[in-house]
Amino acid sequence: MEIYKTAALVYAKYSNNDKQPIVEGYVYIDTIAYEGKFWLVSDWLYNTNEGWKKPERIICLEQLPHKKLEPEDDIPADFLLMYPIPIFALDDHNQIPLPTGAIVIDFPDIKETIQKAFIRKFNLLIAHGFI
Repeated sequence: MEIYKTAALVYAKYSNNDKQPIVEGYVYIDTIAYEGKFWLVSDWLYNTNEGWKKPERIICLEQLPHKKLEPEDDIPADFLLMYPIPIFALDDHNQIPLPTGAIVIDFPDIKETIQKAFIRKFNLLIAHGFI
């Protein structure tokens, strides 16, 4: 499975005059192709014993305002989400506000094999209390 990146503008507060979000920067969200569409991955669930990861939730990108980026756009991502998301959503992508009608699948039946080197590093971080 190929993993793409979607850049999303992030804001922390609104301007006083026109209530427009003040953009603070970009966050990059993993994006996958599934059933002929692109989907944002809210977070990954890992099973290092069996050597796989799977999305906790996926959100259909087609239902959200976005555009496909070109190399001349100078943003290191494949897509750009065309509306800013609040900074609190960075701690939990499940908190990203979604428009009415957005297609969301919780715990889809998708598994991605993870490399043994990643599993060793992941288990080492757990053993030393970093995760």
